[in-house]
This record gives sequence, structure tokens and C-alpha cells, in this order.
Amino acid sequence: MRRNVLLIAGLAVLSTSAFASKARIEALGTNSNLYIKDNRNVFRNAATINSNKNYIVTEWGTQGTASGNDDAATPRAEGGFFKEAGSLAYGLYLGNDEQAKAAVTGAGFLRQDNALDLFLGGDAGLQWGARVHYANSKDEPGTAAAVRKNTAIGLGLGVVMGAAEGYANVDLSDKSEGDGTTASNEAKQKPSFTVGGSYVWSDYTFFAEVANAKVEGKIAGVTETDKDFAVTVGAGRVMEINPTARIFGNVAFAMTKNETNDGASPATEVKTTNTALPVTFGFETDATSWLALRGSVSQNVVLNNNKVETTGVAATKTTNANTTNVNAGASLTFGKLALDGSIGVKASGTLNTDNLLSRVGATYSF
Repeated sequence: MRRNVLLIAGLAVLSTSAFASKARIEALGTNSNLYIKDNRNVFRNAATINSNKNYIVTEWGTQGTASGNDDAATPRAEGGFFKEAGSLAYGLYLGNDEQAKAAVTGAGFLRQDNALDLFLGGDAGLQWGARVHYANSKDEPGTAAAVRKNTAIGLGLGVVMGAAEGYANVDLSDKSEGDGTTASNEAKQKPSFTVGGSYVWSDYTFFAEVANAKVEGKIAGVTETDKDFAVTVGAGRVMEINPTARIFGNVAFAMTKNETNDGASPATEVKTTNTALPVTFGFETDATSWLALRGSVSQNVVLNNNKVETTGVAATKTTNANTTNVNAGASLTFGKLALDGSIGVKASGTLNTDNLLSRVGATYSF
């Protein structure tokens, strides 16, 4: 406890308002990235680089590993910089986590590692932006059967036109060859996409997003597939209470569908469909000149259904349990340096003073 007090005291000469981390988006809750302005939005809409530039951001975490995606419990180390150059803006980002093959049998496949994202944007009345994502890795332990490779490339395009914006992010290829035991086994993502847009009207932001992905694995001559489809449509609003405090809320219809086929003969297909109406509301306030606090609560209301259909088995329909989710976060700032983090909470719901800030990101604006 004393160590944390000293940490805050040491940073308490700190001042606020350069937010650009995963910690802030997580603290603001479900769908917050679809209507709340944040530097992190450059990964959703590359055109927002025109209003998010001249800063360096580092996301604290462990080195990227061959298993597991980035999440709040196991954050990955990553970061980059964004800068203006006359009427253009550009950026370079290292370690962006874009994984997709977790559902394919065969954990031995290499996943994306040492990823590089390059950004370029401009503003000529119409703001535009583009992002190229690339990753390449190899493991050659000495035997041909054990060789493993991964190559991935993606493209993001976006525009901002006054109150409206639109974007498309396409995974052109993500292929892993060899799973450590058989060189001919492979897992690859078919061209997949996320497209969306938003429009601001009378202080409300109306947003919509559609995502479609397909992963195919070939294991010992058997081809299995995993498909994902998702739709989100909703509206959100940020209300400025005063110059140092704002409250926000959003409601959305969300549908996700996952279909798997094990490639056996006869094949077993499993289709899982979730429909929900998540509602989120929360706050963000500059508690002092050096400390900002934020928090949110989310829950599915009215719609909250899960349906599973399996070949040869009667379909099951259930209500998703325990959808109420509370998040909290804080930002400590010192001039142009901002330190964002999620506020640690124990399983009992009490404040975790041994781990006060988790999912930490540091941003320096210049």
C-alpha cells in the first residue's frame, strides 16, 4: 500500500488530457471505441491519424508469444509514434496484435509476431488515411518436418467527412505453414474484413460495423473451417457536464455468429449465435490537475440470447449469464506525459492496493 502511495505522490506533480491507450478504451466499456474520440481509433479508422498525431505511445506488457491474444489479464508489449509532415501525417507502430487462428486445431502453428504497421494520412477538406500491416516469422529447428512459418499482410482505409466517417480493414492473408510435427499442415485466414461507419447528429453518434472472417486449417489431409460474422448497430452520446467532467452512454444491437466444421466424414458442424442489446454508461472526470478518473458499467438488456446448433443434436437456447461488467481506470499526467491504467480490482470486488494500476500505457505528446 505504501509503495502505491509513494508512486502516486511521485507522479502527483502530474497535469491531464492526452489519452491514447487500451486502458482508457477498456475502462469506458462496451462499444466505447465506436463513438468516443481516442488516439487508439487509428486502428479502426486510419483517417483519424489527421487528428491524432505528434505523440509516442507505449503499451506495457510481456513480449509477444506464440500463443494467446492480447487481453487485460495478459497484455502484450507494443507501441509506436505518429507525426505530422506538412499537410500529411504518418506513423509507425510495432507489435500490433492481429491474431485469428486460435480456433484451428493444432496449437503448434506459428502466429503473427514482430508485426509492423505503417500509417499515412492527409487532409484536403476530406480527411483520408491508410494503414499497411505486415508480420513475418520463421522457426527452423533443424528437421524439415518441424519447420514453421507465418506471413501476414493487411490493409486499412478510412475517410472522415465532417460529421461522417467510414472505414474498411481487410486481412488480405495470414498463413502459417507447419505445426512443428508435419510440414504440410497449415492454417490460413481467408481474406476477411471489418467495415463500418458513423454519423454525428445532434450530439448523438450513430454507428454501425460489420465483420466477417474465415479461418481454414489442413491437418493430416483433413480440412476444417472456422467462420465468424458480427454486426453491431447503435448510438452513443458524450455529454460535457463542465470543462473537467463528462458522462457518456450507448446502446447497441449486437449479433455474433460462429460456425465450425471439423472436416470429418460425416462432418460435425457447430453454429453458435449470440444476440444482445448491451447498454453502457459511465463517466470521465479530471479529479485534479494531475489526475483523471473514469469508470463504466455495461449489461445486456432485453436481448441476451445464446443458441447452439450441432449436427445430429437438438439445438440449445440459453440466456447469457453474468453480463454485468464494471470497469475503472485512471490517468496520471505530467505536462505532455500521460500514464494511463486500469484500476486493479480483486475478485471480491475490493480495491487491489497491491496492483493499483494494470494494463498500463504511457503517451508523450510533442
